[in-house]
Amino acid sequence: MPEWLGPAEGLIRQYGAYGLAVLAALIGLMLGWRVGHRRGHQRQDGEPSQLKKRLNEAERKLLAIRESANSEVLIWTRPRPDDAPLPRRPEEGGKPVVTIANLKGGVGKTTVTSNLATMLDVQFGKRVLAIDMDYQGSMTSMMALATEKQLDRADRNKVINFIEPGHDVDRLRALPIDLGPVLGRTHLVSAYHPLADVENRLLFSWLTHQNTRDVRFSLAEALARFAEDDTFDICVIDAPPRMTTGFINAICASTHLLIPAVMDGLSTEATVYFAEQVQALRPDLFPQLEFLGVLPTMVSRRSGLQPHEEQQKDYLTHQIENRLAIDCDVLGHCAIPRRVEISRLAGEGLIYVSGNAEERAIWEPLGKHVVERLHL
Repeated sequence: MPEWLGPAEGLIRQYGAYGLAVLAALIGLMLGWRVGHRRGHQRQDGEPSQLKKRLNEAERKLLAIRESANSEVLIWTRPRPDDAPLPRRPEEGGKPVVTIANLKGGVGKTTVTSNLATMLDVQFGKRVLAIDMDYQGSMTSMMALATEKQLDRADRNKVINFIEPGHDVDRLRALPIDLGPVLGRTHLVSAYHPLADVENRLLFSWLTHQNTRDVRFSLAEALARFAEDDTFDICVIDAPPRMTTGFINAICASTHLLIPAVMDGLSTEATVYFAEQVQALRPDLFPQLEFLGVLPTMVSRRSGLQPHEEQQKDYLTHQIENRLAIDCDVLGHCAIPRRVEISRLAGEGLIYVSGNAEERAIWEPLGKHVVERLHL
């Protein structure tokens, strides 16, 4: 490995996809330097060389990329284009788009998203567009299994078409998968592992200014057209636990954010940090976004919180509402308990389809909260 690529392994380990993008940009800059260097040697003595200029420009670009890589937030902080779509909230005549997200893993994001979508269909009769934005495809597998859908390779990664800049919106209308008859009003936009490669490519083009269209608002453009066509009553999005290209598309397209969180010290600290990151981006990038609440998950008992969970709930409330000045309730009355049945069914299908009446009732407070808050 050349000496100038020595930090590559650490860069990739620390930043994952972001490290790969930065590394690719670095290679491109160094190749440009080598070409300039050779041409400089070919010039006659006394001829003005452009090599110094090229090196200065390369150094400036590389510094900007390195600064961006130090924070997932900084990567996405360019000014919002004037023509970028701004989702309309329900009270403004728009359709609600709810992203379920937390950068802390293991808090039940996929279980919450899939069962919320199912309940809105089965109990409240709403037309639901469910979007899987996580390359692991857990929600896709869960909903396909519960609705007895056999997905072939072409069916498992529809979401890629929604985040590619310059997509044909008319063609996108045919892509969501009908989950009837089990969920007769729900359509799924699926995801699977190749999504990660597309996200990396789009991120690299973003960092190196190769795209003429803004990669952050592709999903927002598509959903704006879907909303105009009145094809859904509510859209729910299962977001990945990183600020990937898919994540930023999801939140830029959303009217509301729901944050699942376990009521323990590690999870609550991560949740506060996540809320702070979202708040930092919100004024310039997605000013329409409202916090739907923090949803306690995996709590110890069916009704009410244990004293240590109440303590974490109070801490979250203080940090989010007082320190960060965010209007965001901790939804203690909607808490999802840690139940053996939930864990079992989460790996096999949907609780709201396969569970009994008591297990389905666990989700009803959350469903009522969403319906009332979003005026569905």
